[in-house]
Amino acid sequence: MEANQFIREVETVFKTNVEKKVRVKCSKDTYKLFRDIENSTQEKLVVLHLDVDNDVLCFQVVHIGTINEAFCNPADIFRTALLTGAVSLIVLHNHPSGNIDPSESDKEMFNAIKGAARLFGIKILDLIIIGNNKYYSAADEGEV
Repeated sequence: MEANQFIREVETVFKTNVEKKVRVKCSKDTYKLFRDIENSTQEKLVVLHLDVDNDVLCFQVVHIGTINEAFCNPADIFRTALLTGAVSLIVLHNHPSGNIDPSESDKEMFNAIKGAARLFGIKILDLIIIGNNKYYSAADEGEV
């Protein structure tokens, strides 16, 4: 009896048709790329997956939540990070209220993501909150 008679083999292929790479050098670069989510009436949790040179491999909308909350399971983030070979991530979301101060649940989520990242050897470069034509960056505040 062979294993492939009973067990499916998983093959993952990551394809790109992007000719020009997008490099993220600072929090402002990320804000410029995703500032359009500030107009959303629901929280959107987005993750940027980066290579060793901080070139964007892809981005993932992990969750679209309610007016004041976006649920995050770290597995949803790291599944894509492992498949793309990302070495670092930037986590961002919007606050439809416009208040860019991180909430307690934002801080708890960020700590959970940082803990999971350590297990996989993936670096978390920033947590960015976008709202009302401005942004908050945990990296800029020395909290990463």
